[in-house]
This record gives sequence, C-alpha cells and structure tokens, in this order.
Amino acid sequence: HELSHYILAPHVETAPGGEAEHEELTDLAVIYAGFGLIDLEAGAGPRGPGYLSQPVRAYALATFLRLKGIDPAVTAPFLSRRPKAHLDRALRLRDARQDELVLLSGMDNR
Repeated sequence: HELSHYILAPHVETAPGGEAEHEELTDLAVIYAGFGLIDLEAGAGPRGPGYLSQPVRAYALATFLRLKGIDPAVTAPFLSRRPKAHLDRALRLRDARQDELVLLSGMDNR
C-alpha cells in the first residue's frame, strides 16, 4: 500500500477521483501490481487494512485474474475461508459482466 502511494504520488490530482479518492485508488494499485492475493488474505476484519472492504478487494482481484488469464484455482491454497468465499462470489459476479472485461482488456495498460 505504501509503495503504491509512492508510485501514484505524481498523479494524485489527475487520477480518477483526484485527492478525494486517492486512498481507494492506492488500494486498487496494490491489486493491479499483483499483490491482490496477499492483500485480500491480510484483511482480518470487515474492512481489513486500507480503505476498501474485503468484498471490493475480492472483486478487484477477480477482475485482475480474469484480465491476466490466471486460473483462480491457484489462489485456493493461500486463502483462508472468508477471503476465499469473497473471491468465489466476486468471480461469479465478475463472470456475469463479461461485457466489462471486453472493455477493460482493450484499454491501454501503460
């Protein structure tokens, strides 16, 4: 999370939501950087560390997995019961909205 602050710092004003959404965007950057599994498992309480709830983190991770073509089964050994349930539900929700994935996969990822 803190490293994502450093990466996003030059873009706070121009990022979606600007300063008001910076913390939430920082949490999403953690997942986008490939640390979503660790981030989801780290959430001990209803919100866990950071600013996004576990279900929202799970949905972002589900999106990341689908966009990258990563089989979600590889996450199972690393997730405890609650985060796994959140991810399973998020994958079902994500898969129900395939049209969004088509749009996201066509975006420039630079």
